[in-house]
Amino acid sequence: MVAVNKLAAEFLGTFLLVFTVALNVLTGDAVWGAMSIAAVLAVSIYAMGPVSGGHFNPAVTIACLLTNRIEAVDGALYMLVQVLGAQAAKYAALALLGQELVVGGAAYVPGAFCAELIFTFMLCYVVLGSACRSEPTQYFGLAIGFVIVAGGYAVGGISGGAFNPAVASCGNLAVVWKYIIAECLGAVLAVLLAKAVCPTLGTSEPDDVSSSSLVSKLTSEFVGTFMLVATVGFNVIGKSPAGALSIGMCLASMIFADGGVSGGNYNPAVTLALLLRGATDAATAGAYMVTQLLAGTAASAFYTYVAGAGTALGPSQGKDLTAAGVAELVFTFVLCFVVLGVATVKTPASPQFNGLTVGLCVVAGGNAAGAISGGSLNPAVSLGLFVAGKLGAAGGSIASLGTYILFELAAGALAAGMFIVVFAGEKAASGREARGYVVMPEEC
Repeated sequence: MVAVNKLAAEFLGTFLLVFTVALNVLTGDAVWGAMSIAAVLAVSIYAMGPVSGGHFNPAVTIACLLTNRIEAVDGALYMLVQVLGAQAAKYAALALLGQELVVGGAAYVPGAFCAELIFTFMLCYVVLGSACRSEPTQYFGLAIGFVIVAGGYAVGGISGGAFNPAVASCGNLAVVWKYIIAECLGAVLAVLLAKAVCPTLGTSEPDDVSSSSLVSKLTSEFVGTFMLVATVGFNVIGKSPAGALSIGMCLASMIFADGGVSGGNYNPAVTLALLLRGATDAATAGAYMVTQLLAGTAASAFYTYVAGAGTALGPSQGKDLTAAGVAELVFTFVLCFVVLGVATVKTPASPQFNGLTVGLCVVAGGNAAGAISGGSLNPAVSLGLFVAGKLGAAGGSIASLGTYILFELAAGALAAGMFIVVFAGEKAASGREARGYVVMPEEC
């Protein structure tokens, strides 16, 4: 039988999470709400994770059950106290503010099911990739919290951004079951794809990312690029107040979840830079790039369907294509150069947090170039925005697509050249793929 202190930790963590959700929703903080919720989740995971595992979410508990991280009876008790903690927080907020939390609003939006499914999937996938592998990490709490930043800003306007059946239990009774089904399906899908990326997950065998198969690597690249492009699309369509932050934290989370299996490229420009630096071979790079572009296209169809609108690729109003191309060149260069500087050197400064370092490049570039080019910084994103523009009748020209991709790939090549100049003492990476942003290859 599970220890009482573990149940107490799950109750308290879920209470704090839902109470934070309630106060942000009921006081109308649209700008910092998602960041506030992500912060309380991350710190609660770091504080109480050593006691209970820090689930605070029945979907996460389901994912842990399916990967043999917790016994069935213990999992059932976890889920019970999580729902009780959520309800206690709901009524505590009601007593404090005189208003009742209704997650997702009073009516069910058709796209909410897909939004809840995909970002609950992302949450559970990141949990499994960052906190449930055999090798312990320091970044797991941040990685999980960043998912809330990514999804909260991306689809908060569509579904309310619950991603958690305990949070959803505070919704309108007529639609609660739809949210819970979507979130549970997201957890199951996360387990299936996490096992495809790391076949030893849920077994007693140690993880060995250095021997990952090409299928595992391409699966990781597809999943990461899909989530990145989908997050971009939802932020653009929803006119998010913190789009660059949401997208950057999505990238950071997915890099952390990869755990060094594929290297977490999720960007053909990055893959090109790694190829020219000598950190991967041409066949692998080609397979990565095709997978990334396919994932970007699939994500564009997904977010266009869910949001009921498309996105237009091209310069911002009042800016020309040349200015947009230069902005894409400069900040895609920043992204690619930083990847090479932290992921392919012999002694990285902070390898446990390289995912955050790379994600912050998108925060920087998205905010700086967003008003000029939109801040794509990635050929897969550019292709996705273009396809969504055609699917959703939002516009976008072939000339814009060609210019964006050309400048972004040129930035990858330029980054590789500058890396060789700046890091003159670094050896070539032996014609093999770098293991990623978290675990570095000794050969480099």
